[in-house]
Amino acid sequence: MGEMNSQLSGDGKGRGLAILLTGGVAAGLLMAALTIFGPQQAAGPRGGYAAPTPIPERVAVGEPAPDFTGQTPEGETISLSDLRGSPVAVNFWATWCAPCRVEMPALQEASARYADEGLVILAVNAGESAGAVKSYAEELGLTFPLILDPDGEIIDLYAVRFFPTTVWVDAEGRVQAKHLGPLTPDLIDRYVADLTQATP
Repeated sequence: MGEMNSQLSGDGKGRGLAILLTGGVAAGLLMAALTIFGPQQAAGPRGGYAAPTPIPERVAVGEPAPDFTGQTPEGETISLSDLRGSPVAVNFWATWCAPCRVEMPALQEASARYADEGLVILAVNAGESAGAVKSYAEELGLTFPLILDPDGEIIDLYAVRFFPTTVWVDAEGRVQAKHLGPLTPDLIDRYVADLTQATP
């Protein structure tokens, strides 16, 4: 009887460990999916509809946005500091990122709709070739500037770990908010309103 109990106890431990590991992996995958793809309806410091997404210290709300310089697939050089005086949405993306593809039409539409307000969409690509980025832009009809980041220096500078990520910078070059996940037209409208209110 003691031998049978010992065997059952051993089998039970094995089954329990397997269930625990399986459950842990499933929970981890669920949390990762929610973190990467879940809509983060974050507001800037003046918003009142949700708490902002946590921001790494190097990209803190109210602090100057880290400056960077990059090239477009056509070879044009653009620096973030060159855009001072205009609100900027610095968007981090990749051609293989499905949520990025979902939000691109909304960014393109916002680029045209907020042209009079001076909004600049500056989309930083994650390490892909100029040819791949150019083909993607042509396929989706994107006209806002796309910046190449072949070595991931800009992505590291902004501590970006998920795609898409968008950092909203006001006309004075200060970070107003950071958004993880795809943007919708409604969210873009709210962020742009925050940016224009943030600048005297």
